[in-house]
Amino acid sequence: MIIKTGKINKSRGNISLTIGKEDVKKHNLEEGDFVILTPEEYEELKTSSEIEVSTLEVVPDDEAVVKLEYDLKEAKSKEKILFSKVEELENINLELTTKLSQIEKANYINSSVLSDSESNSLIDEVKKLNGDIDDLNSEIKQLNKDLNESNEERIELLQDMNVLKTKMSFDAGELSRLREREDKHREILEIILKTNRNMLDEVVNKTLAATINEINKELGETSIIRRIRGLTIVKEPEIHKSAISSKAYTQLEELIPDEYLLESGE
Repeated sequence: MIIKTGKINKSRGNISLTIGKEDVKKHNLEEGDFVILTPEEYEELKTSSEIEVSTLEVVPDDEAVVKLEYDLKEAKSKEKILFSKVEELENINLELTTKLSQIEKANYINSSVLSDSESNSLIDEVKKLNGDIDDLNSEIKQLNKDLNESNEERIELLQDMNVLKTKMSFDAGELSRLREREDKHREILEIILKTNRNMLDEVVNKTLAATINEINKELGETSIIRRIRGLTIVKEPEIHKSAISSKAYTQLEELIPDEYLLESGE
């Protein structure tokens, strides 16, 4: 994961993280710096008391890439400026060295005719030139040191970007695999739902058919007038009163409209 440091706890001095990874060990972190840590290193960092935990910020990968690319361009620009400055100082150094050589040569040739004051003045000028050359050499040395540090910083930035791009590529592959699994699970669920729906329809149809058959059977046995055939109502043949006993007639009279029962002989 990419971590943006928050407020540095300066009570322990100029700290340098030493959590597992070599590229982290090189950093003397300042507020707002980015570092790449594994989840385990992140948990260790939170308990190290080197950085206030509340100010740590986990940065999205794409934002970190933009920041690293910007830092890389900035490092390259700084490197170019340092190269230009070193070249300029080397040219000045060469000019001063040439001038010093000319003065020393003139002093050697004219040593027999120079007065003491002229000789002392020339010696002072030579000393001044030597001092300027020493200062220039020190500045060149410092610039070369800065240039080396800039190169190391640029290399670290490139390494961080490579690690991050590899991680993003891995995350993209993992996301693709998860989507494939999600599609497969969706297909399985659709099959299960369809199967359950078919089974339910079959059970309902069988139950309905059995119920209708049972109703038809009961209606047939008791000679009830209507019989269900799906949505069709079928009328039974009329029944003569003489064909049934008075007791049965009394029972049927409450259930069957009188027009369905005919008088004897009709």
